[in-house]
Amino acid sequence: PRPRPLKTGLPEFQVEFSPAVQQRQLRVSAIRIDERKQRVLIGTHEPNSFTVYDAALKPLMISTISTPPAWFERRQLANGRSQLTLTMVGQLDPNDRPEGYLMTLEEAPGKGLYHSPAPIRLQFRRPVHTRWRDMDGDGLSDAVTCQFGSQHGLLSLHLTQPDGGFKDHILVPRPGAAMTQILDDDQD
Repeated sequence: PRPRPLKTGLPEFQVEFSPAVQQRQLRVSAIRIDERKQRVLIGTHEPNSFTVYDAALKPLMISTISTPPAWFERRQLANGRSQLTLTMVGQLDPNDRPEGYLMTLEEAPGKGLYHSPAPIRLQFRRPVHTRWRDMDGDGLSDAVTCQFGSQHGLLSLHLTQPDGGFKDHILVPRPGAAMTQILDDDQD
């Protein structure tokens, strides 16, 4: 068979931009579709921002932040409320400066919007992904963070302590960790 020329685009999809997005050129650092809340979460670099859009791509919340987010993950809290954890990359371009951090946003009841930003763990080397699971069976969510870095990144485990602090462990002492999947193979 003769090779066919490549075509761009997908006939099933049509790209549309909301007026808020059309007003500026964005460098997207993270995007997540929240099917449960019918929201789209977008993090950008230049300008550093976190925006929540509704299903029609109308901006519901726009926040200016100090560094671009690389990952968002929702966690259910013991009080039944929801919290969004952002993995903040620090400098987006390759580097080993410990400027990245984890930040939480509390979900406002009923509206699906967020408030009360709080950094919870500082000084990561270009973190790009964090998964939260109870890794030690104490009932507290622990963080596994990919610190991509440049020359000195690592894969790290941060066990949450009862006082809210963390006990840190290096799992892989090399740069380049980009994403983790946490599986319980023996169902314990």
